[in-house]
Amino acid sequence: MNNNEVFINARKCSYDPMQDLIDVTYDNDKHSAYLQVPHRLIWFATYCAEKGFTGFVDDGDVKYIPELALMQATASVFINGTMVGRSSAGCAITLTRPARRRNLT
Repeated sequence: MNNNEVFINARKCSYDPMQDLIDVTYDNDKHSAYLQVPHRLIWFATYCAEKGFTGFVDDGDVKYIPELALMQATASVFINGTMVGRSSAGCAITLTRPARRRNLT
């Protein structure tokens, strides 16, 4: 049993995330299985519904860090009111001022 199967079996429900895993390449030659966010949400909702849990994902913590030109988002996962996980990701961005609208009439 590989790491993905161990992780998935710990949260077993009628939705099988193995069918939706994609292969991602990083550092030019390394590969890893990845479950995209929409599929993670389906899995989480199905798991909670089948176990009789109340599940909630708070993805409202998004901030811009100007000193680093970095946009960072943090998501917290709750089951029955207890935080069971938290994940953070960010990416460098360049903010530009929108073009000024001109009245064309």
